[in-house]
Amino acid sequence: MADERSVASTVLPPLKVFLSHARPSKPLVRRVAAALPPHVECWLDQDEMGPGQKFPARIEAGIRTG
Repeated sequence: MADERSVASTVLPPLKVFLSHARPSKPLVRRVAAALPPHVECWLDQDEMGPGQKFPARIEAGIRTG
């Protein structure tokens, strides 16, 4: 069994996630995103999209660059 201190000090690679959701689920999705560990980068429309941007095009761009 691994020593807990060595596991805790392990550097985890960054992960990127996209949380797909419907508008009624937005409060829950915000809580999930806030609870993710520091090495997980979360793509949320409210953080990544500006006014007037086309949603499908912006998601595709995020996937290509992520």
